[in-house]
Amino acid sequence: MKRVLAAFCVLLLFTAGCSADKGNQVIAEVNGVQITQAQFDQRYALVKDNYEMSQNIPVDENDTQLKQNLEETTFNNLIIMELIRQDASKRGLKVSDAEINENVAYIKEMKDQQQQDGYKQFLKQTGMSEKDLQGEIRLTLLSSKLAEEVTKDIQVTDEEVQKYYEENPSLFEQPGGIEISHILVKDEKAARAILEKAQAGEDFAELARKHSLDPGSKEQGGELGPINEDADLVPEFKKAALALKPGEISPQPIKSDYGFHIIKAGERIEASRQSFEEVEDQVRFSLERDKKAHHFDQYLKELQDKAKIKDLRKNK
Repeated sequence: MKRVLAAFCVLLLFTAGCSADKGNQVIAEVNGVQITQAQFDQRYALVKDNYEMSQNIPVDENDTQLKQNLEETTFNNLIIMELIRQDASKRGLKVSDAEINENVAYIKEMKDQQQQDGYKQFLKQTGMSEKDLQGEIRLTLLSSKLAEEVTKDIQVTDEEVQKYYEENPSLFEQPGGIEISHILVKDEKAARAILEKAQAGEDFAELARKHSLDPGSKEQGGELGPINEDADLVPEFKKAALALKPGEISPQPIKSDYGFHIIKAGERIEASRQSFEEVEDQVRFSLERDKKAHHFDQYLKELQDKAKIKDLRKNK
């Protein structure tokens, strides 16, 4: 589930729109299947939204080069996703309504946590209906299933894992510091309510999984790992975190540009280097993921090279 949802976020820059008026201008053909301007416009809105979220700044409408880059990304990814749709169909890969509904429910929950009526605002901003969103998720899941099918035999050897560990020692150095977990929420009232529960003895990790808006730590129970003076964190958060003793919870919510944080300190950790045994599984997973991603990327390029693609845009 988490991998699929993460894939959906990435595929906001890598998927094709699925709804359009039949009479709309055709801007491309992929093996005879038409792609319309309406699909492009819907996709561009998603690409723009994803760019603004990732960069935390709005797109400058006067930045001609940036807009051209986003438009070209949109067009190319529409082509790729139509190829994925066609290839998945040939292989008999399907996505169930239950899988789609599960993901829609999760996205709705996350958007509404971020702001009031966040889900409705998301659909409005991107010009999608819920049916359109279901189509987007269907494509995302098809892409994931196709990738799994194409890369199922890709493996990493023990020798490759050992070599990577030995050639990248700096990646496994653990800085000293104090282990920190946090829960991020939007408003102070909610933060104080959660703080009271944590101070009363409720499991901090479970509270983080239930309430935190930080996608990077939520599923890990709010864990950020050990931090010290060199940590790249907003000053107010870092100051409050480093002032805590092991086991302590911040007496008040800490305000930052991201919202309000409830912070908990864990054990103090001495600087060290992780042993091969400690990181072997992690390294294997990372290498295998990258190897599969590269293989799938090459597979998509082969599909594109073999396909009959017509670019019908004007003034391209």
